[in-house]
Formats: sequence, C-alpha cells, structure tokens
Amino acid sequence: MMIGLLVLLSAFLLVWSAYKEQARITTYRRNMSKSANWTCWYKQDFERFIQSCAVNKRRRSLMVVLGSGGHTAEMIQILRAFGQTMLSNEDKSLCSLENTCQVVYIVASSDNHSIAKARCLHDRDGALSLFSYQTLCIPRSRYVGQSYFSSLFTTIYSFMVSCWKLLWCDTPDVLICNGPGTCVPVVFIMFIRNVFYNLARRKSRTRTVFIESVARVRSLSLSGRILYPFVHRFLVQWPDMMEKYPLVEYVGRCL
Repeated sequence: MMIGLLVLLSAFLLVWSAYKEQARITTYRRNMSKSANWTCWYKQDFERFIQSCAVNKRRRSLMVVLGSGGHTAEMIQILRAFGQTMLSNEDKSLCSLENTCQVVYIVASSDNHSIAKARCLHDRDGALSLFSYQTLCIPRSRYVGQSYFSSLFTTIYSFMVSCWKLLWCDTPDVLICNGPGTCVPVVFIMFIRNVFYNLARRKSRTRTVFIESVARVRSLSLSGRILYPFVHRFLVQWPDMMEKYPLVEYVGRCL
C-alpha cells in the first residue's frame, strides 16, 4: 500500500513538473514572439552565451544537432554567423573565451560528411577555432523515404541510445537544431532533464532553439510538428508561418 502511494506521488510530481516546464516554455515563447528584433535573433541567445563564457568561471557548452545534406549546410551557415557576431563585437576579448567554451555536435552514426564539415569549420573559422569541440554519434531516428510506422521503432531505438549517451554528459547551456529527425530524441531528453531540474530546484537548464528549414514555406516539418510545444524558441524563415502557428518567430533568411 505504501509503495503504491509513493509511486503515485512520484508520478504526480513528475507530471506536475513537466506541466510547469511546458508552461514556462509557452510563456517564454509568447514573450519572445512579441519582440521586433527579428534580424538579430541570434544575438539574443548567442551573445548571452558569449557573455556567460567570458564572465563566469564555469565551462559553457553549446550543443548543435547536425542532420545531413541541406540541414547540415544551413546549420554551418548559422554557426558562421555566430562566429562573425563574436568577431564584430569589439568590447569582448576573444582570447578570454579560449578553453571556456565547448561545442558538442550530435550527428547520426552514419553521417561522416557532417563530422568533416564541423571539423573544417573549427579549423578555419577564426572565432570558433577558440572553442573546443567533440562529436557524439547516435542512430538516425528516420531515414529519407522511411514510412511513419517503421520510423516509430527506429525513433524509440534512437531515443534509448541517446538517453544512454546524453543523460550523463554535462548539461548544455543552449541546444540548437534545425529539423533533422536526429534532433527529436535529443530535444525530448533535454526537456526531461529540465523537468528533473525543476524537481531538484536547480537553476542550470538547457535553452532549446529550433530553426525550421528554409524549405518549409507554409507548413512545419514532421520534426517541427512533434517538437513545437517543447522548445524555448521556434524560429521560421517565412512570414506565412506566423498566421498558422502563433508561437513561432519569423526571423528572415538564415542563409
């Protein structure tokens, strides 16, 4: 009897904490969607991240999900804009960021192309070269052309492997993804971590930013529809999206 009550109480606390986390996300996105600073969207998150790297002694971590093909190309352009923001900010000493920031790339286990792109970005970009980086490989959630039914099982498998690899790593300050199926289990895991942090009353949480692909003009991708309620910022690149989805932010072209 006592064990049953403890189980019910634990389940209630988890559900309540998840509800509070989702409500916090909704409130945050509603406030951000009223902002008029669309063209400088990356400064609101990236510059805050840079400042925390320079001011705080704790090592900061930026987690980036790389898909494949077009998803990777878009994300590389976004990260280059991040590096240019750092270089254009004359008030900060980039040297002070060395060895204080880390970029963690999440890639599909079969995607060697994205790993090579990330390595090339850090070797050639003047600002990002100051950041250490590492890659974590997880199974794909869904392959191109795979049916929705069979993708359910591959997503579950990817989620289990991702849990094993991500739940024990350091909590990233910012998670950025732009729609590949690989990002679905990663975002859910970070949401679960935030739920448990709410229960433990810890302040360290991951801010999740979802950037919808430029190819999505009038409707969200499958990944976007799944993750729409669970991310702190949902950025789109076409204005028509705002009429259909009230909590998105139109930021113009990222490329």
